[in-house]
Amino acid sequence: TTTGLVPNMISLALNDAAASTAALTWTLRLRGIIFDTQCRYRQAQNVLHKDDAMKERLARHRSQKEFVANAALNPPTGPGSERVQKQLAEARQEIEELEKEFSRTLAQKQPGLLKDRETITTAQVQKQLPADSALIEFARMPVRDFKASRWSEIRYLAFVLIPGDQPPQLIDLGSIKQIDADIEMVRKEFTDFQEKLRDCETPEEAVALEKTQEKQFLLRSAQLYAKIFAPLKKAIGAAKLLYLVPEGGLNRIPFESLVDADGKYLIERHRCAYLSSGRDLLRAPVQSAKGTVVFAGPDYKLDAEER
Repeated sequence: TTTGLVPNMISLALNDAAASTAALTWTLRLRGIIFDTQCRYRQAQNVLHKDDAMKERLARHRSQKEFVANAALNPPTGPGSERVQKQLAEARQEIEELEKEFSRTLAQKQPGLLKDRETITTAQVQKQLPADSALIEFARMPVRDFKASRWSEIRYLAFVLIPGDQPPQLIDLGSIKQIDADIEMVRKEFTDFQEKLRDCETPEEAVALEKTQEKQFLLRSAQLYAKIFAPLKKAIGAAKLLYLVPEGGLNRIPFESLVDADGKYLIERHRCAYLSSGRDLLRAPVQSAKGTVVFAGPDYKLDAEER
């Protein structure tokens, strides 16, 4: 219910740096909230599933939820529609009663699971940032011109948050039309190279093609770098590790492949970690995996049957 208000707050922050912390806080709270809810729901299921008495009720709850969801996608029509509507009402009532029962059981078995988590704030996320890092949270939305009382075209913006106590910086990167067009040009370089690579008969031809294509790629990538990363450099400062939260078309490019004015790839100066939201930094660390599996030496020229 609050998503429509966030663009107003972010627009205000563009004109008043004092509002930038509040704008990022609400961006962090809204992004990933559905994912968090699903995680907690799965946790609850796992706890309840260990209770034999609850297994049957969980299965019933799942089947009734599926029934209601399918009815929403394919609304009942025709002579039997009234009967189906009655069944839907009964299913919703049963779902509600089952969820109340689950909540009571969970409150007894694992009380902390149902307690509201501490409200997410920019300060909490900032405390989790390592000393040599920066969080870049992109946003895609129109900007409000309060004096003229109108909205601009949709634009890309970026919050940059660094360790310490400085407020986040909010930077307007420009129209999505221009940036998305450059993203498509960069992606086209990838696909064109793959298509031409299939026609190479020898390793020498492949290496020669790579050198030729890279020259063109450097130009395209540098154009995109100038629009989406160069404006952020001052705010990022000396950070080496970048936590990136892409939005819209920015999800479709590897930032490591962007090329700066010196012809250096971003990966030569920074390490990149991709997040669904800056709130991911507040998640409890997972246990490290044991062992490594490496897949290497792919043959890109296999036909469909060989693949």
